[in-house]
Parts: sequence; structure tokens; C-alpha cells
Amino acid sequence: MFCFSDYIAAQTLHPVFQRITTEDGLSSNKVESIIQDSRGFYWIATQNGLNRFDGTTFTVYRYDSTDSTSLSHNHCTALVEGPDGDIWIATYKGVSHFKVSTGKFERIYFQHPDRNFEVGNPFYNLVFDQQGNLWLAGLALFRYSIATRQSEIFLPVRDDSTSISDGNLITQLVYDSVHQGIWCTTGSVLNFYSLEKKVFYHRLHNPLHWSVLNEADGAEITMDNELRLWFRKKSTQTLCVIDFEKNEIRDTGKKVIYGVKQISTDDQNRLWVFY
Repeated sequence: MFCFSDYIAAQTLHPVFQRITTEDGLSSNKVESIIQDSRGFYWIATQNGLNRFDGTTFTVYRYDSTDSTSLSHNHCTALVEGPDGDIWIATYKGVSHFKVSTGKFERIYFQHPDRNFEVGNPFYNLVFDQQGNLWLAGLALFRYSIATRQSEIFLPVRDDSTSISDGNLITQLVYDSVHQGIWCTTGSVLNFYSLEKKVFYHRLHNPLHWSVLNEADGAEITMDNELRLWFRKKSTQTLCVIDFEKNEIRDTGKKVIYGVKQISTDDQNRLWVFY
């Protein structure tokens, strides 16, 4: 009875979760990313298609080799809503731009100077900056101008400390509206690209003496509603947050080291850790 009583009490301390699976119409149980757009729809990126959920039913979008306006690849990794309400999807084969007005996809591919097409086009994250440019994380950092439909790639330059730290795989992107730049991680190093200065800051080029560039692991990052950057401390693998005004790091003491996929904050500024 004591054990049963503890079990009942525990239920009141935690939210109730509803599971949505392939049995409910989801295209795959392997989910990579979820967003809710400005119209209230949930978009769910999976390893086997893109899903739009209205709270009751699913609309599933997949790649169709006979339809050039279909999804570019079934393995979808990240989602973002554009300034005009269109949905942008990072996939294992370029980026798909879902045009809400037509219900069709536009496929956008990128050229990496040192990789062939198949190797250079998987992308893992994407964000918009305040100017409406789309930033993409993959085997390099790309910037895509929607206005001009031109792309720019950022690669390390030998003996230039103001270039990106290295050419390793990038999976994490965050737009910082306070410092006007892009945070990204290369698996080992945290980088910040200043849109104003057009240079990268990292531990080998740190003119502002940001402590986070020396302490952060090249792992998951996010910004909360107070525009504070959350990261993992390299030496301890604990969750930390930096106060840029004081240039001080607060360590939560909470370790997250095994199988972490993503960290994120919600509209109540609660931190969520995805495994």
C-alpha cells in the first residue's frame, strides 16, 4: 500500500503525456523536429516524411521521384517558419521550401567546393536572421538569401583566425538578436558569426573576451526568452547559461552527457532536454 500510495502521489507531480504514433497517422515514430506555425498547425519532421497535424488528423508529405514539387527527401531533420508563413525543411538532400499559397515544395540544393553533391547536401538545422536570410548547418555553414536566391558558404581559412574555427560537421544553430549574429557549434568548438563585423568569434579569436567561447563544448545550444545562451560546459558536461552583461557563467550542476539530441526552451522559459 505504501508503494501504491507513492505511485499515485507521483502522478500528480508530472504532466500527462499523450502519445502520437504511426497508429494515429504519423508517418514515422522516429521524430527529428516539431514546430507550431503561426496558423496553429504542428509540423513534424520524421525520418520518413513530413507531417502536418491539425490536432485531429495528419497530412503526410513525402518525396515523389515523378513530382518535382514534392519533398526533396523523406529524411527531414529540422523545421522553421519563414517571415511570410512558409515552412522550410532541412533534409538529407537539400532544403525544401513549402509554399503555403500553393501547397507545393520548391527544392533547393547547395554546392560544397570539397564535397560531392550527395555528401554536401544533408542539412541538420536552419534558422532565419532578422534580415530574412536563411542559415543552414551541415558540412559547412551556409547563408541563403531568399530575395536574391544566392547562397554563401563559410569555410575555415588557413592563418585567418577571423574565419570559422574548423570544417567539421555543424548541427546546432541559434540566431542572437541582441548581438546580431549566429551561434553555431562544429562538434568541438562554439562559434559566433557577427553579421555587423562579418567575422567569426571563437576561442582562437575572442576580442570581446566572452568566457563562453572558452568554456562551451561544441554541443547543443539554445537561447531562452530572456535571450540568454544555454550550453554544455566542456570540462564538466553540465548545463550552463551565460549572462553577457556580466560575462558570467552560471552552472546548473546538471550533467547531460549521454545521447542528448537537442536542448530547447518553451514560452515559459523552461529548459527541455531531448534524448
